[in-house]
Amino acid sequence: IESNSVVIRYSIPDTQQGKDQQIRDADIDLYVGGTKLKSLTFTNKYSWYYGGYPFNNNPSSGNPHHMYDSVRTLLDKTYPAGTKVKVQVVSTDKSPTFTIDLADFELVGKPLEQPAGSLSVVDAGADPTGKTDSTKAFQKAVDDGHGQKKTVWIPQGEYLLYDHVIVDDVTITGAGPWYSVLGGRHPQDKQKSGGIFGKYDADVPGGSKNVMLSNFAIIGDIRERNDNAPTNALGGSLSSSVIDNLWLQHVKCGGWFDGKMDGLVIKNTRIEDTTADGVNFHKGVTNCAVQNSFIRNTGDDGLAMWSEQFPNKNNKFLNNTVGIP
Repeated sequence: IESNSVVIRYSIPDTQQGKDQQIRDADIDLYVGGTKLKSLTFTNKYSWYYGGYPFNNNPSSGNPHHMYDSVRTLLDKTYPAGTKVKVQVVSTDKSPTFTIDLADFELVGKPLEQPAGSLSVVDAGADPTGKTDSTKAFQKAVDDGHGQKKTVWIPQGEYLLYDHVIVDDVTITGAGPWYSVLGGRHPQDKQKSGGIFGKYDADVPGGSKNVMLSNFAIIGDIRERNDNAPTNALGGSLSSSVIDNLWLQHVKCGGWFDGKMDGLVIKNTRIEDTTADGVNFHKGVTNCAVQNSFIRNTGDDGLAMWSEQFPNKNNKFLNNTVGIP
């Protein structure tokens, strides 16, 4: 197919001390049609876990696993089917080996335009360069959108979030998951990271309601498995809500949803390279679905339903592709 983007799934060796002590970043060159287009950076930051559950980053614990990661990039233009694409090792100074597992090609559409009458997070103070924390600006835009019954717009850019943005009865949409990208984590408090969360049922019966999230990415910086930290891309309780066309990567879970909640639909969404589950419907989740979505290289379950304290009922996983590892 013709394409203007590529996702490369790869593995490079961990460092002897592990990524907590020493990061390994190594560049590899991308050629398209015989011409070098750019260099891509492979890293050990989001791969290699050891020991038994809940796993750690220490190679001395043995049982190495979760060795893959992936990197995505837009090409400079659309190339026709049959174009030769090559990745070439330039040097082994930074990594002794480079393993290429697969490449996904996609024809990415143009950035979507701002909906009429919507409120921009940039107008609320968000920084689209990703240099400063935009959590408060996002929260202000979301609260204003809720109060004014207006859509919240995420323009093209990269946005640094140090904590969750709490949503309820609001629509948030972006220019597309290749263009509007959220990410980051708190520099001191590692329990906090960028994400979109509903209110919990314990605080509001049924949690947040009527939340619509679409057309953006959350690409985090989670490098460890810590089940006491809510470092997920999406979470809380979301009833009567829709999540459509998101890209979730390098987070603990793509979405961990706690009931009681009812009527959430996740569709057309990609979840890759997590340290734990892709999606988990947890305790008292009813009439919810994940459909037409792609999940690959999760650190635990791809898609899970876990009743635990309260029964889950009438939930569905439909027409999804789950690739492990």
